[in-house]
Amino acid sequence: MTTGKNGRKEQIDQCTNECYIPYQTASSVTQQEITNFQNRLQRAMMQCQDDAQGMITPDMQNDDRKMRRVEDNLLKCLDIAVQKGREGLTPMKQRIETQLK
Repeated sequence: MTTGKNGRKEQIDQCTNECYIPYQTASSVTQQEITNFQNRLQRAMMQCQDDAQGMITPDMQNDDRKMRRVEDNLLKCLDIAVQKGREGLTPMKQRIETQLK
């Protein structure tokens, strides 16, 4: 096989580039799924904060008992958001695996 002066280097470069494609694909797919997951979780948490802020009235700000109730509702909402996020991890893993086959 005649490859010329740079033939072998070019073949190695081409092989390296072709071998790198699956890694780039896996990285891109995984990063996109993680970004989507983080965005969903962040939106859910922001909604919890908005809901909690919407519950506060001027007379509540000096009432520890009422503010504690708002805080409890916020924490429950955040807990639900995190649980839903955790439930979404298995489908996310499946989507990644499917795209990488």
